[in-house]
Amino acid sequence: MPERRTLYRNVTVNGSLSPKTTTLVKSEIPGKILKMRVKEWDTVRPGNILLEMDDRQTALELAEARTALAQARIGQEKVRVAEAIRYLEKATVVSPIHGAVSERLVDVGDFVDTGGPLFSIVDNRILDFTATVSATELARVS
Repeated sequence: MPERRTLYRNVTVNGSLSPKTTTLVKSEIPGKILKMRVKEWDTVRPGNILLEMDDRQTALELAEARTALAQARIGQEKVRVAEAIRYLEKATVVSPIHGAVSERLVDVGDFVDTGGPLFSIVDNRILDFTATVSATELARVS
């Protein structure tokens, strides 16, 4: 009976790696960027702070709304308090995914509108490899 063996052949190819997932992080509120916490190619995890927006005016409005609420103008002030709290929570932008900051689209001092792009983050844990193999090489390994 003939002996059965596996043959291996090395083929050198040029190719490129690209992330399977890229996420564009956008601003959920308008405002001025106060602090930048990451630079390009920093590794981030979900919940890591990327930047902080200037929330001083909103913090003052929240304090005023809470004072008015304590003074019994309840209905409208509850709405003001809730809106100010929501705004303050969104003034700190966090990473939605694990990956690397591939592009920082804003700098400290920039003003961004709601929906304005801030960062591009790539999930570099799963990559696609694309290569071109010549017909000659392909015939040798097929």
